[in-house]
Amino acid sequence: MSAADQDGDADDVRSESGHRSIWLRPAGISALAAVAAVIVTLVGVLVSLQQGASPTQHPPAQQSSTSTDRPALFVYGSSMPGQSRYDLIAEYVLESKADAAEGFLYDSGLGYPLAKFGPGGEVRGVVLYLHPETADDVLREMTRVESGLFHPRKIRTQGGVTATAYEWIGATDGFPRIAEWDGSTADYGLIVDERTLAVGDCYSRTARALEVMTTLCAAPHAYEVFALVDAGGDAQASCEGEFAAFAGLPYAESILEVEYVASDRGVACVVFEPEVLTSGSLASARR
Repeated sequence: MSAADQDGDADDVRSESGHRSIWLRPAGISALAAVAAVIVTLVGVLVSLQQGASPTQHPPAQQSSTSTDRPALFVYGSSMPGQSRYDLIAEYVLESKADAAEGFLYDSGLGYPLAKFGPGGEVRGVVLYLHPETADDVLREMTRVESGLFHPRKIRTQGGVTATAYEWIGATDGFPRIAEWDGSTADYGLIVDERTLAVGDCYSRTARALEVMTTLCAAPHAYEVFALVDAGGDAQASCEGEFAAFAGLPYAESILEVEYVASDRGVACVVFEPEVLTSGSLASARR
């Protein structure tokens, strides 16, 4: 279920070689009388070498493979270990580690979070280290599944890992900011019969009659059930009569609209603002 690019690969670390010192020692001296002459000769040779010889350079050393070199996926929602979609990719994961990246996290209201990466905030999540042999296939399939909602991009985590992450492609206006995804709103985004909704439920309608998608009221949605009235009599008039107590304004003075949906339990009164998605309940909206 905007930001500056922070792409980058792990830099190779080169170790610089130090200068190789050259040490000379006298050898083959068999007579004590020749020691002084040999020392004088060796001193002269040493001075000559120090003035004319260049130090020997070692080739640069290569850094051994670390965790930052392995294919990695940064997840922050339902694909984290313990969340609803992790089992779908668990067999392709070698290791997981809690981490975070710069950015902002939002609740979509449809059972999954949204992330926008960039400076100014923090997105808490998990780095999944993938099997090198299957990493490309996993990322290709995730890109296909998320197409139209999220796009892949490279990020640098606070732990120094370069990883692929999936970023929300749309605007985030109206979506509630969250510190981290805990799965507590994962049950939203379900397709249900409109006649089964209860007071306080928010939702959006689909193309099929009476088929709706439940939505967290704090996130953008189209409709809200605000009252349940008896099925007998004029249902529309009954719902309009309940409106003032709910919205804090007589229905005749409001820009909001009221409809009703009949069910076996009675009549559900539904409020909405035409052609507008609302974030939050319209209770006491006074408009």
